Amino acid sequence: FFQPTLLTDCIQFAEGAYGRVYGCKLLGESVAVKQMDVPRSIQDRCVPHDIFTEITILDKWKADERICKLIDFGVDENHFWIVMKRYSTSLKDWRQHQTKSLEQNLLLYLNIYSDILHNARFLEENCVNHYDIKCD
Repeated sequence: FFQPTLLTDCIQFAEGAYGRVYGCKLLGESVAVKQMDVPRSIQDRCVPHDIFTEITILDKWKADERICKLIDFGVDENHFWIVMKRYSTSLKDWRQHQTKSLEQNLLLYLNIYSDILHNARFLEENCVNHYDIKCD
């Protein structure tokens, strides 16, 4: 069963309307941890359905390299947790570190864009709505 006490060295690197994302260590491995608050009252946002759907999708395609790798998930008295593979960089950060000109990298960028479109099509063909795709 899920043990949040195994997560160490957690540093928050993102926050959204419904939760926070941390970079942590899990048994020495770098992971990304999405943490959402358990609703306390009837007026709080009801998140279990959304979390269940997200976990189901991540679990269904956990062997597919196009989908973020799910490592673990769970709940405690205060939070829902989703533990995923931590990737070394985002596309935005990678792009900002490129030193060649746009013209020199244009073919590479167009190939990456094509891959992104193919991956978006994969989601659409499999009836997966991703409401949080960011430009980075």
